[in-house]
Amino acid sequence: MTRAQVLMSVGYPVSSENPKLDAKTWRFWLSSFAEFQVVFDEQDLLKQVITDQQTSNLVEVD
Repeated sequence: MTRAQVLMSVGYPVSSENPKLDAKTWRFWLSSFAEFQVVFDEQDLLKQVITDQQTSNLVEVD
C-alpha cells in the first residue's frame, strides 16, 4: 500500500504524535489501549504493521 492508500484505509495519524507525514513510521490508536504503527520502506510503500496480537487481528487482513 502507498501512504495515500493507508490514509484512505485508516485515516490520518494523530498530529501530536506524528508531526511529519513523511516520517518512516506512523503511530495510530485504535482505542485507548490498542496502538499500532505502520512502517514505510524507501519507496514509501507499507512495509510492516507493528502491534500486539489482539490488535493485529483487528487491523490486518491476510
